[in-house]
Amino acid sequence: MLVAEDNQVNQLVATRIFQKLGYQVTVVSNGREAFSAVQSRKFDLIAMDVQMPEMDGLDATSAIRSWEKAAGTHIPILAMTAHAMKGDRERCLAAGMDGYTSKPIHIRELEQAIAELISPPKPSKGPVSEASHADGVIDYAALLAGVDGDRRLLRELVGIFLADCPQRLAEIKEAIRRGDAEALRIAAHTLKGSVGNFAAQKAFAASQRLENMGRDGDLDNADEACVTIESELTFLSDELRRMTRNFSIRKKIARIEAPEP
Repeated sequence: MLVAEDNQVNQLVATRIFQKLGYQVTVVSNGREAFSAVQSRKFDLIAMDVQMPEMDGLDATSAIRSWEKAAGTHIPILAMTAHAMKGDRERCLAAGMDGYTSKPIHIRELEQAIAELISPPKPSKGPVSEASHADGVIDYAALLAGVDGDRRLLRELVGIFLADCPQRLAEIKEAIRRGDAEALRIAAHTLKGSVGNFAAQKAFAASQRLENMGRDGDLDNADEACVTIESELTFLSDELRRMTRNFSIRKKIARIEAPEP
């Protein structure tokens, strides 16, 4: 199957989740690459992000559907979008997409969306039970459910996020300094896509607020919003580091307590 997604964290999440569902995954970073890949290889399914550089998911889908008329084929295309605007689902379907799932990606919702298009190769594992801390920085139950309880994947995601986050914040600050609303919208949207994978509601909301400011071209309160997102990202980063340290400690304890073979 083909995953078209420009966000590195989301690429890893989608790849691991689809692999858990039994798929072999090819990843591309924009719609133009997706269109090119479809022309050169056969795919059973395409998971298409909506907002991507060079060619977005809607235009890529339209190009694929036009090409398919001559080829006499039809590949199921599943929209993956963080958009929450009224009518987004309808626009995706109107562009030729067959289904729709929201980001951050959760394996149960994704599995159901795929089942409505085609039968997935194999079922995923059962749900993971973990105490929820929804009022804190991270909702741990939602976080682990989103990666199907895969702590190794979660550590990979955290590492990518912590390395990428300072650059995203710098882009937001620079866009505000220059008064560039479109650059702010893009930078905040990218950050929101990464933050959304960690079930961090406050950081997600702060990113969404900046994205809305950029989309509306209203930067009057952007400096204040930037202070808020910087603070929330500090809290989130500290919590993610603490969480991964705890995972490592638990793993070491489990090795110590494991009986000799």
